[in-house]
Amino acid sequence: FDYEKKACLAPMVRVGTLPFRLLAQDYGADILYTEEIIDKKLLQCERQYNTELNTLELVLKKQGHIETVYQTDVKKEYKPVILQIGTASAEYALKTAIHCDGLYDGLDINMGCPKHFSVSGGMGAALLKKPEVVKDILTTLKRNIKKPISCKIRLFTEDKPMIDFVKMIESTGVDALAIHGRTRDMRPKEPALVDRVKFIASHVNCPTIYNGDIYEYKDIEQKRIESGCNSVMVARGALYNVSIFQEDMKDPIVVTKEYLTKCRKYKIKLPYVGYALRRMYELSTKSYPFTELLGVRHMDVYDDIFSPNYEERKAKGDIVDRSLGRRKKNVPKKKKMMNFDVPHVIKLKDANNEQVSSI
Repeated sequence: FDYEKKACLAPMVRVGTLPFRLLAQDYGADILYTEEIIDKKLLQCERQYNTELNTLELVLKKQGHIETVYQTDVKKEYKPVILQIGTASAEYALKTAIHCDGLYDGLDINMGCPKHFSVSGGMGAALLKKPEVVKDILTTLKRNIKKPISCKIRLFTEDKPMIDFVKMIESTGVDALAIHGRTRDMRPKEPALVDRVKFIASHVNCPTIYNGDIYEYKDIEQKRIESGCNSVMVARGALYNVSIFQEDMKDPIVVTKEYLTKCRKYKIKLPYVGYALRRMYELSTKSYPFTELLGVRHMDVYDDIFSPNYEERKAKGDIVDRSLGRRKKNVPKKKKMMNFDVPHVIKLKDANNEQVSSI
């Protein structure tokens, strides 16, 4: 595959699971990025084939608990899947690439995540200040891995060091470079700097992918042209309505019901489902359906929330019990209290065990 005029599903933590990727594929996404997964966590995983779901999986087994860290349906996921990893080491990046071989079509290194958990480990946006580490990681992967290698970065505050950085990345032979149109300190609500991305992208010849402020189908081609990049990557626009990849976008509620169906099929853990749903509707936190998503502990409740006429049914009390799946609190047993309305007879006996009186 190539990176020319492609609309890519961006990597999104706890969102880019198999059901969401398949849904994006159904609606026309050309390339599917997984959520970012840390290299050391992947290396602890065991590979297994799930005969029930027909999926290849990487699972983490700890103290009798099994966590599905990564999952792919190689028969149904026919578009290129890019596994994005969080790493701060060429050694671990290479080990991860080899360990996960056969589960991805391309490998991407996260160099843009500004979150503390990523930066504190020297990963994500922390790599923007470590060009020598970046060069080592990308060069090592390109030298040893035959599949496409790419990375995703953010804008610098100054142009000169940014240009030097992207030229260094290009020199490693990467197959693509994704550029998020915001700096590390910019908030998501601040407009992406499309012109700056265009300026930076003009200094490299490798394929570039623009990321930032794509919320409608028409934005896909428009931002690609404005940014001067070869392709685009859609994050929040896809999160809010993954049918953004087709011209005739669907109602978000309809799309969400499709997402829930796939989550059930592939047995996605409830916390992942809940997190994704809250992110999907985060723009309207004071109205339906967001207000109904809090405190849910069972998939049946989520299904009910997105079923027809929910608000009308709720007013009539005709909805799934919201307490479904919640743990019942241990109510301490009440201490038996003496009933003083009933006379209590206490028999007194002498030393010879003879009753002497009663009160």
